[in-house]
Amino acid sequence: EQGVQIATELIWGLPGDTLNEFETNLDRLIGVFTNINIFGYTLLPGTEFFDRREEYRIQTIPVAGYGKAKGEYVVGCHTFERDEGIEGYFLISGHILLIRGYIMPLTARYLALHKGAPVSAFFRTALRAIAREFQSELPELDLQDRMAVYENRDQLYTTALARPAALYRALEVTLADWLSRHGADDAFIEHARAVLSIDAAFCPRVGRRHTLERTFGFAADRVAFHLNRMELPPEETFAPERTKVAISHPGGVGEVLKDPDGGSWFRGQLLEPTGLHLEAELQQDSAATQA
Repeated sequence: EQGVQIATELIWGLPGDTLNEFETNLDRLIGVFTNINIFGYTLLPGTEFFDRREEYRIQTIPVAGYGKAKGEYVVGCHTFERDEGIEGYFLISGHILLIRGYIMPLTARYLALHKGAPVSAFFRTALRAIAREFQSELPELDLQDRMAVYENRDQLYTTALARPAALYRALEVTLADWLSRHGADDAFIEHARAVLSIDAAFCPRVGRRHTLERTFGFAADRVAFHLNRMELPPEETFAPERTKVAISHPGGVGEVLKDPDGGSWFRGQLLEPTGLHLEAELQQDSAATQA
């Protein structure tokens, strides 16, 4: 509530994992932590799993080492097959682009808090939609090679952000289809699309520093206010209401920002005061706390 960013870190690929269990846990954590990092498990010499790799049927692929150390990414073991292991790296790619790259963090948080549809599995579906949308501009991006997507995620990220209209059009269609397939009603789908429009307004931008003015048909500032406090926005915040906001963007995508890991530092910031209704909500919270 005070804006303190609390982070957690997860490792995909530990023997004993399954992708389904990993995504179920990640869905829960997205509704709790404002900042989540996911890393692939690197098998390093001198560790217990390295010495017992035959016992755990560990399968690996080479990866750049840390300094002089040489490691391997784990892509299979006794609890998940190689295809599932590689799909886990596809999940990491999707999470890095969409969340750490600040493409749709509020939308993912809204889905996680609502608990109406899987979130983590959607990252993989959304990443495939983005890769298909921009594949013609990235000839090295082979959709059949998921590790190639993982290795070229930086180029995919900057290419997608250079064409935000196409990016968010693909995401909106994919999101609506995903929610519909998971039994969401029309109202929830429209609310999720509304939150996605907020993400589109605040995502990192190409070019120089500039101010973007955006008009929403609902109380977008209040929706963002509540989601930034890790809470579901009240239903009335989605009611028809003309809301105009000004957003300051630092720019720099493709020039300073070249990979999604720094996306949150280059997101837009609300420039105008958030409104008297937000001040009233804060005063109510303060009064309730004192009581």
